[in-house]
Amino acid sequence: MKKIFKYYFLILIIPSIIFTQTGSWKKVDEVKYPPDAPITEQLLYVGISCYDSLNCIAVGNMGLTWPYNRVTTDGGKTWNTTLADSGKYIVDSTGNKYWYQPPRLYDASYIDSNLCIVICDSGYYYRSTDRCQSWTKNRLSLKSSLYRINLYNDKIGGIVGDSIFLTFDGGITWQNSIIHLPDSLMPKQIEDLAIPSPKKFIALPYRIDNNNR
Repeated sequence: MKKIFKYYFLILIIPSIIFTQTGSWKKVDEVKYPPDAPITEQLLYVGISCYDSLNCIAVGNMGLTWPYNRVTTDGGKTWNTTLADSGKYIVDSTGNKYWYQPPRLYDASYIDSNLCIVICDSGYYYRSTDRCQSWTKNRLSLKSSLYRINLYNDKIGGIVGDSIFLTFDGGITWQNSIIHLPDSLMPKQIEDLAIPSPKKFIALPYRIDNNNR
C-alpha cells in the first residue's frame, strides 16, 4: 500500500505597505519526527493563540494523537518546542508493563505572559505561567472530552466539551457549570464559548433531536 505523508507548516504574512491589503506569505516553520528519518510523523496543527505581537503558541498533534506545540517570542520568525508527549511503554512499581497513550490536544488560549492553557481529551489540560516554557499537567474532576478554551483574562476563563467548566483563579481550579434545561433541549455537547465580559458567558451548543438532526 502506498503511503502518503502530508506536511503541515506555519506561515507568516508580512504587510508590504502599511494600510493596504496586499502582502506576502513566508514559510517560517516545519515539523517532522524523527527529523532525519526516511518515514516521519507529521504535526497536524489544531490552533494558534497570541497574547501580543511577539508571543504566540501553535498547538497540534504529532501523528494525529501525540500533543505537541511550537512557541515563538519574536513575532513568528523562529519557533521552538516546549511541550511534547508520545506513546511509550511504562513499567510500574510492581514490575507490570503497560502502554501509555498521551491525551490528544484540541485547543489553546494564551491570554498573557503569566498564563497559557492547553486542553486535551479525557479531561486533561496543560498549564503554563512562564511564557509557555514549562508546563504542569492536570485533570478536571470529570473525565470529559474538551474541545475549546477561552480565557477572558489571567483569572477568568471557560472550557467546553461534554460540559462547561469555568475558572476564576487562572485555571488552578475549575467549576462544572450545570446546564438546567428540559431533556428536549439538552445539548449533546458544547461546541464553543465566548466571554464578552467577566459576568457573561455565551455557549454554542450542539444537540441531536428525535430525527437525528
